[in-house]
Amino acid sequence: MLGASHSFYISSLPNGDKIEDADGNPVAAIGHVRPGGGGSRNAFGLDFAAAGFEWTEELCQKDSDGDGLSNGIELGDPNCVWSPGETPAEATGLSHPGVATSNDIQRTLDTCEGVTYEGVTLKTAELTFPEYTIPSEKTTYAKYAFNLAQIVGTKYPDSTSETHYGVRFSPNVKSAQVHHMILYHCSARPDDLIDSPSTNGNMPCDKLRYAWAVGATDFCLPITPDLITGMRFEAADSWHALEIHYDNPTNEVGLVDSSGITVTLVDSGDPAHASLDWQAAGYLWAGSQLPALTVPPGKKYHHVEVDSCSYPTIPAAGVTIYAFILHAHMLGRKMWVEVWRPGDDGEQAYLRDAACNTEYDFDLQETVGIPDPFTLYKDDNVISHCMYDSTDRSETTQGGDETENEMCIHFLVYYPEIEGNSKCLQETHTVVPASSISNDHECAEIEAPPNPGPGPAPLPALVAPNWVVAHGVGMMLAWVFLIPFGASTPRLLKNKLGDPFWFRLHRIVQSTGLLFAIAAFVVAFSNTPDGRHFYEPSDGNHKKLGAAVVFLGALQPLNALFRGKKPQPGESATCGRFAWVCLHRGAGYATILGGVANCVIGMSAVKKNMYADSVAWAWQAFGMLAAGLALCVGGVALCCRGGAEKKKEDEEEML
Repeated sequence: MLGASHSFYISSLPNGDKIEDADGNPVAAIGHVRPGGGGSRNAFGLDFAAAGFEWTEELCQKDSDGDGLSNGIELGDPNCVWSPGETPAEATGLSHPGVATSNDIQRTLDTCEGVTYEGVTLKTAELTFPEYTIPSEKTTYAKYAFNLAQIVGTKYPDSTSETHYGVRFSPNVKSAQVHHMILYHCSARPDDLIDSPSTNGNMPCDKLRYAWAVGATDFCLPITPDLITGMRFEAADSWHALEIHYDNPTNEVGLVDSSGITVTLVDSGDPAHASLDWQAAGYLWAGSQLPALTVPPGKKYHHVEVDSCSYPTIPAAGVTIYAFILHAHMLGRKMWVEVWRPGDDGEQAYLRDAACNTEYDFDLQETVGIPDPFTLYKDDNVISHCMYDSTDRSETTQGGDETENEMCIHFLVYYPEIEGNSKCLQETHTVVPASSISNDHECAEIEAPPNPGPGPAPLPALVAPNWVVAHGVGMMLAWVFLIPFGASTPRLLKNKLGDPFWFRLHRIVQSTGLLFAIAAFVVAFSNTPDGRHFYEPSDGNHKKLGAAVVFLGALQPLNALFRGKKPQPGESATCGRFAWVCLHRGAGYATILGGVANCVIGMSAVKKNMYADSVAWAWQAFGMLAAGLALCVGGVALCCRGGAEKKKEDEEEML
């Protein structure tokens, strides 16, 4: 993969393969072929050979293996700006460009795929920095202002339209130090930013028009034969500012950049477009205010849930959420944005994820199109979640603009554009306990109803990840059915079946139940990183009791080694035998009671930590198993009537 060396190397890849050329030769570096070698060909090797074994922009932008990620993204050159002798932009989040990648699915939807502009006249505007010397500081935010109307008027002198719509935004990245770019609309002339890019000065610009970050490609708004959707640019209010974040971790000196954005525009005043309808798009902001955000050091899982946002100026018909951007810095690991909707009782209920990335990478960000755009209403609440890994930090990380600081800010692309404030950055948030099931959040795409409608909002089909369901059902099968039934066999079947058949049945049932309990325990342990399922304070009773009952259950077969000799007819049990009877029975009954109680506690924990008001699946499983136990015990007792006449023999201990 590409590393952070001063050569563009491709060595062993994560899956153990190597990139090869069209003749099967392993490739050591872009533009160079190692002689000898062999092996099978792959799609990237064929494309590399077709490019003359040179790293070209076309090869970089191509997706050789068809997994939705360009070769440049997979090899550490997402902006396709690397040249021999330079350091690649990225050294993390890399993968094999010749082998389809199954992860990072969330970044594979191309908003421009299938978008055509037939019958529409297009214009382009280049919003590009003049040559700018990048400071040697690790983090720089430089801004430069543009008058879009002047740019369009100069390039298209016959254009007199007052309104254009930006339908496609294409990044023009010239330097590997460019980490992200944001285009803002300005409410006033930004005099301090007109002559040259500046890191200071007043920027009266805060309305988002476009955002790009490392890993992103072109972004397109939806277009139909009758309706144009785009960012609205008015000639009378056309000052915009482009902010570029330069990330220069090695403090290099003398770097010059002229990056920017190409905006593809449709002229709403063109007579050829008289039959079209128009709607403006915009961005909704959600997340945490920077001064309010802190990440403590040494935390593998620091989960922040930001106070909910709502947008009361959304019209009654709602707005369509079309795409999203999730943004944190180097500690960010998981981020998602939930939509909660009120039911007829006024209570909010989880509806769906508006945005989600459970494999967030600071060096792989982009605007992500939503496969199923949905409607957001003014009564809906939006809740932002950010999870960080600060195990490499020894000091608290503050929220801020610097790369070493942190952020929890998300953007939702929507249409039609609303009037009024679309930014919601909250001062308060909740730190979610590291043991919470919500930390294992999986991206959920749930189809929203066309209108809120009467009654409570719909809930996910499952309110827990699959491993939680498997863990719960396995434990209930063990402690609510199998082990209690096995414990009843000495009382119910000993006299009926006689030795050694009752004991064999007892041992088989108990062993099966214990195996289910141990398997369910392993499922929970393996799905809670670092074993935190068992030592974090949240839901501690469930975790500690669960570990205890499994441990005691596992001891039950072992204590049979110390049961002593069974008394023969007419003999009295020895003190050791009597003590073992008390221990074996008492520990067995206590373990069963603890296991049943812990199943109930576990269902309460699931309800508390999952985004739904019901754990009906769990109670249904519990009820069916309990009913099955009652039927089995009742049936066996009915078949074994008369056993009470041998009560004295029943008191003799089992083998």
